Amino acid sequence: MPLSEDDQRIFSQIERSFYESDPEFAHRVATSPGVVSHATRNMKLSGVGFVVGLGLLIGLFTVSPLLGFIGFAVMVGSALVFVDNARKAGKIGLQNLNEAVKARQETMGSARQRMRDRFRDE
Repeated sequence: MPLSEDDQRIFSQIERSFYESDPEFAHRVATSPGVVSHATRNMKLSGVGFVVGLGLLIGLFTVSPLLGFIGFAVMVGSALVFVDNARKAGKIGLQNLNEAVKARQETMGSARQRMRDRFRDE
C-alpha cells in the first residue's frame, strides 16, 4: 500500500533531520548490510550445516548410534537456526528472495525456450 503525500513528506523530513543531526551515524546505517542480508547468509550456512549433519548421520550411524545421534543433533540445530533467521528476515526479506528466485527462473525459462525453438527449427 503506497504512502500518502503527507506521510511521504513527514518521512522525508524525519530522514533529513536524521542526516543533519548525526551524519556519521546516518552513513553507518546506510552502508550496513542490514538484517535481511545477515539472516540470509546465516540461512545459507545453516543449510550447509544441515547437509553436513545428514552426512554425519548416514556415515556414522553404522559405526556407532551415538555418533549418528550427534549428526542428527547437528541437523536439528541447523534447522532451528534456519527457522530463526527466516523469521528475522521477515516477510519483506523473504519476498525479495522469492522475487530473485522467480527472476532467475524466468531467465532460465526464456533460455530453455530459445533452445527448444532452435532445435525445432533445425
